[in-house]
Amino acid sequence: MEGSNRRSVHRLDSSFSRALDRATIEWNDVLRGDSMSFKFRKLWAWEKDEEEFYKQFCEGRVLHVCCGQSKFGDVRVDIEPQDNGVLKADYRHLPFKDKSFDTVICDPPWAKRERLDAGLSWLFELARIARRRIVLVHNTVFKIPGFRMNFGYAVNSRGLLWKVVIVYDRIPEGGFAS
Repeated sequence: MEGSNRRSVHRLDSSFSRALDRATIEWNDVLRGDSMSFKFRKLWAWEKDEEEFYKQFCEGRVLHVCCGQSKFGDVRVDIEPQDNGVLKADYRHLPFKDKSFDTVICDPPWAKRERLDAGLSWLFELARIARRRIVLVHNTVFKIPGFRMNFGYAVNSRGLLWKVVIVYDRIPEGGFAS
């Protein structure tokens, strides 16, 4: 993460509350207008160092759901594809067989009406398709049936946005969540 002047990463532990305190200061900068020189669609693309950070958690064949403008993933899907290499698909109804990807990574829209109307059905879709792992970039931590939360990070992106990155691993058949 070197060379990034506004990003910080924090493993979710006792230092997380201190990170949130720093986020409050950065959010106040945003309210004053110091960081609002970008358009909303720019948030659809991860910065290079952010993408590299997420890549380290992915294993095997990767499906990138809600990929926006990112080029990461063996197969990329989005409801509003930005280029020809992206399959148009709704993340609530993905056109793939059960457990067809080793890792499913998803950075869903956080406040779009479609997500709010979907409830948690999209999480069940991710769990249906992921053979081994789900990497979820969001602002909330979820319990996903059949998966255990392995570890997580809070990532500060562009000085105003905190993302929670949680890595979930599938519980083996007959196994227990720890």
